[in-house]
Amino acid sequence: MPLEVGAAAGAANVEMICLIINIDIHYRFHIKLFRYSGGDK
Repeated sequence: MPLEVGAAAGAANVEMICLIINIDIHYRFHIKLFRYSGGDK
């Protein structure tokens, strides 16, 4: 039972890391787009 719990926690951790990386990339991409479009309109 503890092994299964550990595996589930590990999987959740990996998902969380992927989510954070995706948000980071998404955020940087939008900052670049914002700069290229000449700031706010």
